[in-house]
Amino acid sequence: MPTELGSYVAGQILTATDLNDIATWTTYTPSFSAGVTVGNGTWDAAYNIVNEILFFQGKFTLGSTSAITGSVGLTIPDSRTISANTEILGNCRLVSGSGVFYGAVQESTSTSLTVFVYNSSSTYLSNSNLSATVPATWATNDTIAISYCAKIN
Repeated sequence: MPTELGSYVAGQILTATDLNDIATWTTYTPSFSAGVTVGNGTWDAAYNIVNEILFFQGKFTLGSTSAITGSVGLTIPDSRTISANTEILGNCRLVSGSGVFYGAVQESTSTSLTVFVYNSSSTYLSNSNLSATVPATWATNDTIAISYCAKIN
């Protein structure tokens, strides 16, 4: 039974269950491709796919044995890849202590993304890589919340 919009065939009978299953959110535990020691940190994340568009929302909460060690990379869910020349439309909210920072998510390879924080040190906003001390010194219970969509193959 197809559960993805666009995978039905002519003559197929659609039931209420079929329609309700389209783009159902799937719980997912992402993998970091770089820059994070997960330790006892936790994910609350899910994704869904409508046609060839992948939607993702998730929040990683650092535990006492977690660390941000460098530029943060994240793998995409699903076995497909990001379509060539696709711009990721993604945002992130970084909470460290009492500081709240905002940033962007963009593709780095066909199967991974990079998380950036906005840097306002010049006339125009630019992206800066996360690190152990950027945008702040990370600690237990700090969070990285991410939301993005991408065209996938």
